[in-house]
Amino acid sequence: MATILGLRDVANFTSDERPKNWREMILYLYPRSEQKAPLNALIAGMKTKATDDPEFNWFEKSSPVRYTALNYSTGYDSAATSIVVDDGSFFRAGDLVRNETTNEVMRVTTDYSAGNTIVVARGWGSTATAITDGDELFIVGTAIAEGATGRSALYKDPTKVYNYTQIFRYPLKLTETARATHLRTGAPYKDMKKEALDQHTIDMERAFIWGVRKEDTTGSEPMRSTGGIMSFISTNSTTTSDGNLTYSALSDYLKGLFAKGSGEKLCFCGNQFLNVINQMGEARGDMNLSQGDSVYGLKLTTWITPFGTVYMKNHPLFNEVTSHSRMGLFIEPRNIIYRYLSGNGVNRNTKFLTDREANDEDSTEDEFLTECGLEVQHEATHGVLKNVNAYTTT
Repeated sequence: MATILGLRDVANFTSDERPKNWREMILYLYPRSEQKAPLNALIAGMKTKATDDPEFNWFEKSSPVRYTALNYSTGYDSAATSIVVDDGSFFRAGDLVRNETTNEVMRVTTDYSAGNTIVVARGWGSTATAITDGDELFIVGTAIAEGATGRSALYKDPTKVYNYTQIFRYPLKLTETARATHLRTGAPYKDMKKEALDQHTIDMERAFIWGVRKEDTTGSEPMRSTGGIMSFISTNSTTTSDGNLTYSALSDYLKGLFAKGSGEKLCFCGNQFLNVINQMGEARGDMNLSQGDSVYGLKLTTWITPFGTVYMKNHPLFNEVTSHSRMGLFIEPRNIIYRYLSGNGVNRNTKFLTDREANDEDSTEDEFLTECGLEVQHEATHGVLKNVNAYTTT
């Protein structure tokens, strides 16, 4: 079994195998190649995690930064030893700092204190040279004296991120007379049940992409909505100003997108976005696009870029709104976790609840119910590119 994009595949059930739960029933009823909600289909085969509270939290910490830039409009001469940088918080005594513009190496003499000012000895194994605003500086190692005492510890606190679970409900209701009536189109209850699960899944799909995080406690009972993937993305969120996308602009975007995370991204996109990428590939002749590859049951377009591999899937829901048809949502599946509420012996993962009608009502009312949300980790590994309407060379 192939492994890709951090997924495990549970899509191919044998003819006599039943899905283990209603989440997997989503795949059973609608093969991934025909999915109206492909994100849900993939999530059903990915890692999941229960939460025992409708507000769930996680902590994130990125790798320590080891580079910055000079931040002083007039620059400094070759004798200056106190210099202001964009971020001085991670410098410690003994760090060797290289100026990539002048090739000078400086040695930090005291631990960072305040004001983004670092104190250095100039010209360590190199020639001290005047430095200018914007010169890029980076740590290349340390120079520590023999027999020295230990250095100051450097620790970066993790950042707390949170989301809410959302209650999704989709009922189906039929009078007992209607249930007993023979129809040429088949049993109405069976069709309604299948359609209800379909629409229940699509409701979750929309929330997982476009949902907003909110808790409202002003009423008699609290209400919550879960934040979708797009609500978390800030680092790699770009909108083309006039709708025209150049190859250079696309390359710059992908360079930033692949700066964090793995070398593979999955892109859900609309018709127009995919059309523009195909037009660009045909016009240039040097874009490695492979049409119609099947990965985990999804028909994908594989695009091998200089920065990483993008698996593109035309998302049906993106084509309902014009602006969404021009959009590409890039995700790293391993950093998205499906969270469902479960605690005190009560599991709120997707379930089919029967007999919801009043005791004296001459009808049948059942419903699908899920209380869940998404844990969207490391937002910088995901991205969204909007308003892609045409390819242009300039």
